Amino acid sequence: MHCRKPRVVDSGLFLCFAKERAVKKRHDSTKNKEKEVTSLDDEFAQTFTPINRADKQPASYDGFIRVELSREPVPYHVVKVFSEHLDENHCHAMAVAACRMGILTLDVIRGKLSANGLRRAASAKVIERLQRLAFIIEHRMNRDDEYKAKLKYPPVMPLWLSGAFISSTCLEICMQLSIGHELYLANLRFEQVGCRWVCTFADIG
Repeated sequence: MHCRKPRVVDSGLFLCFAKERAVKKRHDSTKNKEKEVTSLDDEFAQTFTPINRADKQPASYDGFIRVELSREPVPYHVVKVFSEHLDENHCHAMAVAACRMGILTLDVIRGKLSANGLRRAASAKVIERLQRLAFIIEHRMNRDDEYKAKLKYPPVMPLWLSGAFISSTCLEICMQLSIGHELYLANLRFEQVGCRWVCTFADIG
């Protein structure tokens, strides 16, 4: 009776194969993720995945926004709490607009952009509030060089957005942004005025 020799597995070769499979899996995952990503600066790139759960929760829409200086795409989550139909592309476009507005409002507050540049996109009350905040921040930056360097020079980076369409003509959204190592929250409200969507409330803190 012949005894079969135990099979010897080359551990180095096995680890090599395992590494190749892990890299391929990660590459495929990245490719799938990139398909869901759209550019903040490209109004026509609107890859979007609607989600409507069967557990009687509000219909929700999830997607990603790619920001130029961000390493990772910015995720957003928007729910719809009214019964009327909501177009997926419209929801995505509003998430992109909200992301842009959050970045611009912080740029106004820290003195890198004039509030007059937002007059078509924001109401007079929002413009007035941003101008007041910019005045207060500028006064402090003039007295504190360290505070100025920390707030004014690093880029604004959005991290996530979460909001709700409370009607077909009103969107309320919250987003987190960072400037350097500092984190900020922005609450924005958009209302349809005629054929335009206007930011009617903005609070940054």
